[in-house]
Amino acid sequence: MKRLARVFLDADGCEHAERVEHHATQLLACHVTGTEAERFRRDMCLAAWLHDWFRSLPPGRMLSLARDWRLPIGGVEWNNPQLLHGPLAAELFERLLRGCDLLGEIDFAIVKSMVVGHTIGCSDGDDRSDFGDAIFFLADRLAAHEHLDRDRQVPEWAEIARKKDQWQHALQIVRRQKVDDLHAAGVTVHPSALEATREYVTRPL
Repeated sequence: MKRLARVFLDADGCEHAERVEHHATQLLACHVTGTEAERFRRDMCLAAWLHDWFRSLPPGRMLSLARDWRLPIGGVEWNNPQLLHGPLAAELFERLLRGCDLLGEIDFAIVKSMVVGHTIGCSDGDDRSDFGDAIFFLADRLAAHEHLDRDRQVPEWAEIARKKDQWQHALQIVRRQKVDDLHAAGVTVHPSALEATREYVTRPL
């Protein structure tokens, strides 16, 4: 998978994928063990090397490819085509590997949910896909934070995320921060991320 990913990712993209894989594995170990942890670890490693395949694609090409592949495109995607990079990667992943046993048994629904969720927002429910989406989203944000903060100061929410049963609390904090940052930068925020953030407003931190 890493060899394939390097066709799509430059050196910085590969470095980011390595960091996401590392943090996802560490966070996962704080919350699940045994066979379940191993299945999640496999799926998250795949998602780590997949999720940014199309991040550097020009906006017009993202829109064109999404149309060709008949992916949903709304007003928010027209305003911010970058939101399509996760769905595009998930779609190509399935097109390339569905029915192929090169990577062993793959839970396509779980991997695709992680890849799409890191872009447009993820749920904080209690089923398996919600948990996987959240841990992967937090790992991606922690890897991005490391890239921006060369001093590697660990954010408070990362410490919270490592505490047993506190991943939803950490997700709450990070999602609020991300939406605030996007608004400050004048970037269009996906409606699902906004809706989740609005729900959190009534919840105690």
